[in-house]
Amino acid sequence: MNQLYQPLTAEGAALKEYWRPCVDWSRRLQDLRDEIKDVEGRAEEVPLREEQRKVGAELETLRAEVRERIAATPTLTSNERRILRLRYLCADPWEAIALQVGRETSAVYTAYRKALNKAALATPLPQVS
Repeated sequence: MNQLYQPLTAEGAALKEYWRPCVDWSRRLQDLRDEIKDVEGRAEEVPLREEQRKVGAELETLRAEVRERIAATPTLTSNERRILRLRYLCADPWEAIALQVGRETSAVYTAYRKALNKAALATPLPQVS
């Protein structure tokens, strides 16, 4: 393990899991768009459009929470903010994030874990019932 390694705290890991649907739902929306193109004008289109609407609404709600938490974490550096936005608001893959911030992928992972830890401390996660 190198000296730059930044482990996730329990709170950071919980935040990562809480935000994970941002990436999953973004990918699902793209899959749905592709599927809708394939079945356009047929009966199969209706349930796909309904799923697209539901997933899109859930995604926007969670993205709003991500934006709020990032904004409410004054200890984040501009680079850490950018990494969190690219990952959770844009659902960019790690390699693309590394290219956009001009860092090695391993450095992006380290900054990402550090940013998650900071953001997790900013405000508690909502209670899931």
